[in-house]
Amino acid sequence: SDYRGAINIPNNTDDGRSHTCLDWSLPPLTGIDFGYYFAYPWLLEADPPNACRNPDGDVRPWCYTTTPGVRWQYCLVDPCPAPPPPFPP
Repeated sequence: SDYRGAINIPNNTDDGRSHTCLDWSLPPLTGIDFGYYFAYPWLLEADPPNACRNPDGDVRPWCYTTTPGVRWQYCLVDPCPAPPPPFPP
C-alpha cells in the first residue's frame, strides 16, 4: 500500500479511454483540497512528479488524472508478492 515506484500509467482499461497522471504538485488545479497534501507531504517528492501513489491505503496505487471528468484512476502497478511462509520451529 506504500508504493513509491516510478510507474505513472493509470489503468485505462477501467473506462477504455487514455488518461495521464497529474503531477502531484498541481492539485489546486483540480479543485482538490490542498490540506490533503499537508497530511502527505511526501507526495510532492514523487519521481517522476506524476508517479502513482497510495497515500490513503486504498487497495492499490492510484493517481489524479489530467482528463476532464475523470478525477482519479487506479494505476497499472503489479501487486507485491506475498511474503514466504515462516520456517517451522
